[in-house]
Amino acid sequence: ALGVVGLLAGLVGSLVVGRIRRVLERTVEQAHSLERGEYLTVDEPAVPELQGLTRAMNSMVVRLKQVFEGQATQVETLRRQATCDVLTGLSNRGHFMGQLGGLLQREDGPAEGGIVLLRVLGLADLNRELGHDVADRIIATIAQALQNYTQRAQGCFSGRLTGSDFALCLPVGG
Repeated sequence: ALGVVGLLAGLVGSLVVGRIRRVLERTVEQAHSLERGEYLTVDEPAVPELQGLTRAMNSMVVRLKQVFEGQATQVETLRRQATCDVLTGLSNRGHFMGQLGGLLQREDGPAEGGIVLLRVLGLADLNRELGHDVADRIIATIAQALQNYTQRAQGCFSGRLTGSDFALCLPVGG
């Protein structure tokens, strides 16, 4: 009888340990998913002792996801501020010149190409006579036309070099 009771106790003990082990394995997998940049949450187990651990891990995963998404948004905002013209969204002078320099230094770059420079003559007069809002809409319209072209022609890029100067790089022949 004592052997049967010992056998049953061992069976029940292994079931309980197996149940706890599965929960702990899910928690370990959750930690590994964080290492891979994935944000996995798991269901809370029926084991009361491990519910707090699972709840804390899930909470940490959600919080880390929010922090990383916030930082990614912040980095993208800073990148845009550093490389783009605020009004038009085109590359600013520094970024455009960097792209052009990179293109010219590439050994496998295009054999032919061209640059179109566009200047809005009398922009200061337009600002004075029509107002900044109208002049800004004119500049934005020009920028949109340049952006539309760069989206259609592979390898092209554009930028706003100064208030009234724009550039369009055409790294293709013809």
